Amino acid sequence: MNIREEAVKTLRGKIEFLEDIRFPSLLNTYVLCSPIYTGTFEILAIPPLPDGYYCITAADIPGSNTLSCFDGTMPVLAAETIHYQGEPICILIGEKEEKLLELAQLVDIGYNEESPRLSIEHPDNETIADSFSFSRGNVHQVFKNNKSILEEEYSVGFQEYVFLEPQSSVAIYGEKNLSVYCPTKNAFHIRDNLASLLDIPAVKITIIVPDSVQDPGDKEALPMIISSLAGLCAFVTKKNVRVTLDNTIKRYPTIIKHKTAIGPNGELLAAKVSLVTDCGAYPSISPHLFHRAIYTLLGAYDFETYEIQAATVRTNKAPYTRFLNGGAVEAFFAIELHVTHAARLAGVNPAEFKKKHLQTESKTKKPGNTDTASAITSCIDTVITQSDFSRKYRAYEALRGSIPFPHFQYPIRGIGFSTAFFGFDFIDESRADEKHSIRLTFEKNTLTIYSSATEMGQGLKYLFSSIAAKELNLKPEQISIAPVNTSVNPNSGPIYETHAVTEIGKLIEDGCRKLKKKMGKSRKPVTIIHTVRKKKTVSPRQLFEKADAGTLSWCAMVIEIEIDPATLVVEIPGIWVALESGIIIDREIAQIHIEKEIASALEMLHHSSFPHGHKYRVYKKIPPIHISFSEKHYAQGPAGGKGIGELPSLPVAPAYIAAVSQAINHEINFFPFSPTHIEDIVESE
Repeated sequence: MNIREEAVKTLRGKIEFLEDIRFPSLLNTYVLCSPIYTGTFEILAIPPLPDGYYCITAADIPGSNTLSCFDGTMPVLAAETIHYQGEPICILIGEKEEKLLELAQLVDIGYNEESPRLSIEHPDNETIADSFSFSRGNVHQVFKNNKSILEEEYSVGFQEYVFLEPQSSVAIYGEKNLSVYCPTKNAFHIRDNLASLLDIPAVKITIIVPDSVQDPGDKEALPMIISSLAGLCAFVTKKNVRVTLDNTIKRYPTIIKHKTAIGPNGELLAAKVSLVTDCGAYPSISPHLFHRAIYTLLGAYDFETYEIQAATVRTNKAPYTRFLNGGAVEAFFAIELHVTHAARLAGVNPAEFKKKHLQTESKTKKPGNTDTASAITSCIDTVITQSDFSRKYRAYEALRGSIPFPHFQYPIRGIGFSTAFFGFDFIDESRADEKHSIRLTFEKNTLTIYSSATEMGQGLKYLFSSIAAKELNLKPEQISIAPVNTSVNPNSGPIYETHAVTEIGKLIEDGCRKLKKKMGKSRKPVTIIHTVRKKKTVSPRQLFEKADAGTLSWCAMVIEIEIDPATLVVEIPGIWVALESGIIIDREIAQIHIEKEIASALEMLHHSSFPHGHKYRVYKKIPPIHISFSEKHYAQGPAGGKGIGELPSLPVAPAYIAAVSQAINHEINFFPFSPTHIEDIVESE
């Protein structure tokens, strides 16, 4: 059994999170935020401030009052206009928190409130932040010529995640350098935004990433906001400052409509799909997630003809942050459930139906290419066999609705099947011509790896050590991973789990080969920097294409459920999951990661009684999870691996909801979901 060093330190309380680090002469802050959703405001009066206390507004920003995240932008502090409830207006800084609260009550701000937009229904040109339309063939003609039409609407409701740790940033002011401590996945992006904000060279700013717990979502947009506020306060006051925001990451509603024409032999002839999603007040990270949703909107299924219309809509809500699998989870939920319903309409086992309708290459495909069917088929066959899916599906279908529900004769059972794919850069997450670098130093029989990859419970430190140890014939304990510090570490690119393994892991593997040549037989100290420039993309991919299959990781999943007829509580006797993700670098780390992703996705499914949405931390009871791997060497990845990333969580919602729908004989097309929904369905029928 491999015991991870960071796990032992965490259990023994020896990991220093940001809140554990002691900083000298640290001032506190109070951020005054807008109580209204939208409108204009004016700061009418600021009370006299005692010595050592400060107030910062947008007028005090020395550089650009704009933060960029992917293709979106947002202000650091509101200037005259409010776009969402909770938008920062000004910051009070001082030693005592009680005094800051007292001063905050005396700040007089006049508001001219306007009618907010809080719904994504009926968007217009002014509220659409981004849109997409694409078609192939004549969809309307196909629908006109076919009588078998399946038309459904799928929705994913509002959810939010409560962080396990305070969302804080600390800025330490120096005459020559500003140091900012912040848990983030993209330290260099934060540094560059802060340099623009303060109008100083980026080399005068150091971003230091302390240890952090892993959260199912954002470590980009929210840390960017908090660290920018901290850096601004320290730069203006020339004092050391801490900023803490009471905030959560949010998933806003998404509505996806599918209309499919099904041929006489069960063919998927044509698809008409519309997607509308909420990006909040500022489309910061949402364009990236919007394009991810579009790419996965039709899954890997072979529609001869299709028409897609998609839009992301501005509302007066806090900016959308990266929730677990944002974009892809909504798209897969809709398409996988829809194809499951199409299979039932055709009277076919959904697993066999889906396998039959995967995109496949023609007989003249180029040698070495991997088509969709060969990439996923072995995973499908594995979970079907191990779960006994076909027999159970037939049995549960035969029982479906045979006795009116509710009844107390026996537990109600159902079983669901789903597939998914995932992979770094499948919608060009990094920019063309970006340079990604790592530095390796071998000294005193120890290798130190410097990169901007942040460890947040994914096991990256162990995986990187394993890759380097294999190339240099070292023991893992001879390898050290340097903490992320932008003044010391090179920029390795955007940090997502799949990128960290496939891209940065590959940099480390190739860098170790260069290091080995430079070392020769000598064991003298030696350092190398290995850099790769991302190639220009001729045309960004918009929808999944069968030619992409070999570069992606694949997953098939079966979930069996059992509903207690008295309490309506849903239990899960078993989950079967098979993955094709290249060569698995470390099976134990991979299995732990898969279980964690599935557990998070299960918790995400459940609805709670909180008035503002679903707040969750961790799934209380992890059901039995049976994991299998179909390993195929991937030449572009380290040690032949692709990276698993968020993949295991993607099939959970459609497989689970399909199983519940079969059990209660009612098609459910939404989540979050709870036993109270089952009760509502029963009462309505």
